[in-house]
Amino acid sequence: MSALESRELQRLRYWQGQTIRSQDFRDQVRIERQLRAWHNRALHNVYGVAKKLLDGLRVEPTVNGVVVHSGLAYDLFGRELLLGSQVSILFGDQREPMFLVLRSKESCGCDQASTTAANCLGTKQSLIATNNDLIWLPVKGFSFGDGVPIARTLLTGNVVSIDADFISPSVRPLARPKIGVGATIPGATTWEIWDLKLFDNQARLSIQVKIDTSSAGFATVPQYFAALQGPLSQVDQNALSVICLHFDHIDQLRPDSFVFRFLILLIKFTPGRLEVQKYLQQQKAYVSWIGIERIPGST
Repeated sequence: MSALESRELQRLRYWQGQTIRSQDFRDQVRIERQLRAWHNRALHNVYGVAKKLLDGLRVEPTVNGVVVHSGLAYDLFGRELLLGSQVSILFGDQREPMFLVLRSKESCGCDQASTTAANCLGTKQSLIATNNDLIWLPVKGFSFGDGVPIARTLLTGNVVSIDADFISPSVRPLARPKIGVGATIPGATTWEIWDLKLFDNQARLSIQVKIDTSSAGFATVPQYFAALQGPLSQVDQNALSVICLHFDHIDQLRPDSFVFRFLILLIKFTPGRLEVQKYLQQQKAYVSWIGIERIPGST
């Protein structure tokens, strides 16, 4: 299997009767893990602790060390750092402020199929995800590529304690709203007459069209904005004088559609509804729209 930052990714193919080795299964897991890491890094730009998952990698001090509770974090490369159960870590011989860092074992060259934390930590007090590592690193010289810091120590004389003011970096949920845009086809929009009022030789019509927004893939009803497009103030050869009053609004909001309505005033009106729709088609009138779906819980 290629190194993590290699751009050429292997793909395993199987055939009937093939002898499968344990290395093949490990390579398959590596491929899937690398694809997830690239997705997390490129699309979500994640780094830090997922505070709301499991116990959020909560750190509690003990007499000679700390207890780290279960949780999930993502390193600078988008790799998942999962701690499935709590782990006890001793302070050791610390002579300067240290970070307690959760990192991938690929970063320290000890990516072995171990079921305990003993390989990198020197302790067997609890199980830890086989591809992760908890380690003390000096604050001086630390870089984000070393892993995710979840605690920091303070030195008071020869006494080591946990810095209560330290805040570990946290993964922020996706805050960008989902935005969809579209428009009906100029000259081929399916206009309908919703309401008609007659005044002598004039007519006031409410025109509507149902807009299909299913292509945007909204999960909830978004905030829709729509506008009528096209020159609707010309006089045609049949002496049909059209004044577009607009007063447009939208109604019947759904995740996959809404109805757009507006007003038109006809002067020298000759009864007949089809000529209005024909006129709108001739003018290539259409509706452009935008929908904005906010992330649940955002303000």
